[in-house]
Amino acid sequence: MEDNFRETLQRDIESALANKEIPHLYFNGFTATSGTGDMIIVLKRNNEPVAVLNASYTVAKTLITNLGNLIVNFENVTENPIMTTTEIDEKIKGTQDDRNE
Repeated sequence: MEDNFRETLQRDIESALANKEIPHLYFNGFTATSGTGDMIIVLKRNNEPVAVLNASYTVAKTLITNLGNLIVNFENVTENPIMTTTEIDEKIKGTQDDRNE
């Protein structure tokens, strides 16, 4: 059953990547907020909006959980922790403050 799930997942990903009618987006930032019935996520590239996603709370939580699991697995395999943008901002701010004094 696990093999069937993985095969279906791989087939879905390959199909989506090959489909030229589906937008393929790259983003390196985002802004998110919540409404009464769903989440609104603005994807950004170089601080400019490139897409808006609307997701139910259930789907948003499932997405967060699945992405988190993928990152944890990647970190374990590579033995390299991935910093969040907040962590990077804090590190950079600290070095810029030192340079400005």
